Amino acid sequence: MRLGRGWQAIGAACLLLASACATGPAATDLTEALAWERLDNLPMAVFNPASSVSGRRWVVTGGVRSDVSAAREVQVLDLDTRAWALGEKLVQGRFNHAQVTLEDGRVLVVGGQVFDPENPFRALASCELIEADGDGVSAAAPLPVAVAFPTLTALADGRVVAIGGGIACVYDPESGAWGEGIALRESRGAHASVALPSGDEVVVVGGNKRRIEVVDLGAGRSVALSASLPYALDDTAAVLLPDGRVWVIAGQRADSGRTIDETFVLDLGGGDPPRPTRVTRGPRLGIAEGLADHRVVGLPDGRWVVVGGESDTASGDVERTTALLLDPGDLSVRRLPATAVAHDDATAAADGWAVYVTAGIAPSRAFGVRLPPMPVAAAEALDLSPISRDGDPGTADAP
Repeated sequence: MRLGRGWQAIGAACLLLASACATGPAATDLTEALAWERLDNLPMAVFNPASSVSGRRWVVTGGVRSDVSAAREVQVLDLDTRAWALGEKLVQGRFNHAQVTLEDGRVLVVGGQVFDPENPFRALASCELIEADGDGVSAAAPLPVAVAFPTLTALADGRVVAIGGGIACVYDPESGAWGEGIALRESRGAHASVALPSGDEVVVVGGNKRRIEVVDLGAGRSVALSASLPYALDDTAAVLLPDGRVWVIAGQRADSGRTIDETFVLDLGGGDPPRPTRVTRGPRLGIAEGLADHRVVGLPDGRWVVVGGESDTASGDVERTTALLLDPGDLSVRRLPATAVAHDDATAAADGWAVYVTAGIAPSRAFGVRLPPMPVAAAEALDLSPISRDGDPGTADAP
């Protein structure tokens, strides 16, 4: 459940959907080979935080606290000892923000929202930098405009692209400045962004929109594609496939609010002779109620792990303990063991073959009445080395 849905109102190109593309079998099972490990709880329970790995530290920032305030906490897990510690606080409490670790180990924290008496979900332009050693937090150059639910996409040259609201803009870590904003074709939030192999193009999908666009950083413009999703989605995820296509993974329909378990494959066309841009159906996740607000993290061999999220059903939101292994080589989906605690609106990261997840929204009811969401403090880890490909992350054999 994205904070604000149920509390506030959330503010077509041609469809080429090839029915000949297989929807894939139900997800196969890896639940007996692996098990999640419960770690010590977060020092401060939150939902809607952001996180990234910096060196041997998993840095979790912000979120919503149990008193429904925007957290300033920086919570750091030592990946060697698996012990939590509190770092220096953020300058500005925030949630629904984004962060990324820069090449020099500093952590860039961008945008998001804050509670304000006159504007309860005020979007933020402010940004912050956390030093690589964790000893120091300082204000960074702000975004050109305030952005809630931004994405941050790292480029091969070390720059970072922030996308959200109506703009895309590039942060240069050397100068510490944001470039001039590039106007998006449509305003977006709770979308997904994927950098293409070209190095200066980013695909943007979802954000309550059907239409897909590609931000061309070199040309300083965004182009709408001729193919679009079958319906507008938000709270989706997307990853880059080895052949340059983009795999869009589940999400929530903007027209009905219902979650889907479908995936879609975006082919950007090109080639010789040129192929048209098109969207085709990928495999289903095998979750009848659908999935949104999930987190996707990458493994050393190019596979991806989906963890947490929610299903929106006729009887309300269901926070999930879902974990899935996605193979981009053959577009297969395999079930991983469920987490011990539901992690909806959580954060996740990978450190080699170890996947970590923490925080999120806990179901809360009293006398049959659903109460405002409460944050989760649970943290869990899953060791996936037993299913590494022949023990060699570089091999391409199927698991």
